[in-house]
Amino acid sequence: VEVQKLTVGEDHIKFSNEAQGGSTEIEMATDNVVIRTGNGQTITVGSDSIMIDNGSGCTAELASSGITISGTQVEISNSAGASITLNGPTVSINNGALEVT
Repeated sequence: VEVQKLTVGEDHIKFSNEAQGGSTEIEMATDNVVIRTGNGQTITVGSDSIMIDNGSGCTAELASSGITISGTQVEISNSAGASITLNGPTVSINNGALEVT
């Protein structure tokens, strides 16, 4: 059994889809879009950021500064040139200005 529901409010539109074993919800408001699963995971896209929440307290936010996460490296940087890179056992600050291994 699958149930679909569309709700239109004064400042948002919400679509819900419930199927056997799970549900998904998409809400579009004036300043963001939220995708939510039945297990509590969410992705929120705002006017200047993206937030990912796994539903268990672990979140990642991508805002005006840059964050890149891959299988081997994490890099955080800003538009002024500052950066922190984690690569295996090495931490590099400002493109090698300070490096800890």
